[in-house]
Formats: sequence, C-alpha cells, structure tokens
Amino acid sequence: MYQVHIDLIERVQRKFMKMLTYRSRLNTSNMSYEDKVKHFKLHTLRHRRDISDVLFIVKLLESKIKCNELLSEIVMRNNTKNTINTDLFKINKWSTNIAQNSSLTRCLSICNKLANPPFIIIFDVGTHQTIKNKLTTYFAFD
Repeated sequence: MYQVHIDLIERVQRKFMKMLTYRSRLNTSNMSYEDKVKHFKLHTLRHRRDISDVLFIVKLLESKIKCNELLSEIVMRNNTKNTINTDLFKINKWSTNIAQNSSLTRCLSICNKLANPPFIIIFDVGTHQTIKNKLTTYFAFD
C-alpha cells in the first residue's frame, strides 16, 4: 500500500473520531488525533494493521493458516547470534514498487523490526492473544 492509500483509509477513522468526540462532548480544542485515539483507548489503523501482520506471520509459521505457497516464500535466518543483522527473516530485494510493497514483504519487515532492539518482542512465547496483548501494549506507547 502506498502512503496515499493509507491516508485515505485513515481518514475514515479520523472522521469517526470527530463524531465520537462531538457525541461525548469532549473538549478537543487542543487535542491531536493521536491524543483522541489514546483517550478512547483505540489504535490507529496503521497499528492495527501491524498487529494483524505479525499475527498473520505467526499463524502461518504455526500452520494455523495452511498455505504452502506463502510458506515457501518465507526464508528464516538462522545465524542471528553473532552478527550485526539480527533479523528473523530474509527479505528479498525487489526491482519494482509493487513487489517491494507486497503484503508478505510488509509483514516480514514489521516482524524483523519488532524482533530487533530496542523492541525485542518475542513471537514464540504464549498464545496468539498473549502476542496480541504485547503488541497492543507496545503500540500504546508508540
């Protein structure tokens, strides 16, 4: 997805937040969009998409989602202990924007980002709900 498409989708939630703040009679004169989202204990659409991306990869690796074609596209790195690059997944370099911005590439990129310092979110501990709760807590402070 390009940023212009993300902004179009995010605009829907911004309109909803305007309506919600109006209906709740909240004084929003000096509140940013992010402050309103935190006030109502919601997440931005970007954060929800990132959480869904991570859970998708976890479910795919645990065979909760059975798709051999996608699974064959995922290459895990196994020499992460003594190297500077501690990414979990190898991401191919693409020559086109469409391939570079594909869903699988985006999912693997966010997993790599969260597996590296300063985040270091461990994906193999607990249930899907535990992982989702960890990510939700992380994104609450983002």
